[in-house]
Amino acid sequence: MERTGQYQLSHWQKSDRILMDDFNADNTKIDAALAANAAAISAEKATREAAAAAEEAARKSADAAEEAGRRNADAAEEAARKNADAALQSSIITTNPIARVMDVITTASANQVNLTIGNIDWNAYAQVFFYADIKGAGGMAMTVNGWTDKIYMSTPGGSTMTLEYLLYENSLATEGSLFTGTIPCAKKGFGINWSYTSRFGIGATYIGQSYVANNSWVKPRGEYSTLNFTTNGQIYAGSRFVMMGVKL
Repeated sequence: MERTGQYQLSHWQKSDRILMDDFNADNTKIDAALAANAAAISAEKATREAAAAAEEAARKSADAAEEAGRRNADAAEEAARKNADAALQSSIITTNPIARVMDVITTASANQVNLTIGNIDWNAYAQVFFYADIKGAGGMAMTVNGWTDKIYMSTPGGSTMTLEYLLYENSLATEGSLFTGTIPCAKKGFGINWSYTSRFGIGATYIGQSYVANNSWVKPRGEYSTLNFTTNGQIYAGSRFVMMGVKL
C-alpha cells in the first residue's frame, strides 16, 4: 500500500486490501496533527496577546512617567514663579516707600462693614492714605471701635459739630460714593482728614476733619481695633476699602 507524503496516511490502490487498522492509524495521525495545529495556534495567540499586553503596559508606564515628569516640571516652575514673586514683592516692600496696608473688596451685601485696624503698625508710616468706593443705599455712618456716642469732633466746611460718627453720608448710591482722606499718625487718638463726592461724581464735594475728641475715649493707637461703616440700608458687594502707607 502506498502512503501520503506528509503524514503517511493510507493511499489505497485497487489491488490493496482494506483493513480497519489502517483507518484507525490514519485517524490517530489526523487527530494528533489537528491537536498539534490547535496547540500551535493557541500558543501563537497567547504569545501575541502577551506581547500586546506588555506593549500596552509599557505605553501606560511611559505615559505615566511622562505625566509625572510634566507635573513635576509644572510644580517646579510654579514654585520658582512663587519664589520669584515673593522675592520681587520683598524687593518692592524694601525699596518702595509706599506700602499697601489694606485692600478689602466686599463679596456680599450687608448693613455694616468692619475693617480691622488693630493690626496696623501706625508707627511704621509717616502718613496713611484712605480710599473707599462704597456702593449702596441709605445713609451711612463711619465710627471707630463701634462707638456711637457723641465723642467725635467734625469740622466740615467752616463749622464744627460734636457728632456720633467720624463721617456721615446722607445717601449712598449704586454707582458708588467715593471717599478719600488721610489718617494722621499720632501716638494716641484717631482721626481722618477727609473728602468725598456724593453719588460718585454727581453733586457736591465735601471736605473736612473728624477725630475722637472726648478725652475719655482717646486711646493709644493700638487699642483702636475696627473702623466701622454702618447703614440704615445696604452696603453692596463690590465696595472697596484701601489704605496706603508712606513708610518712614
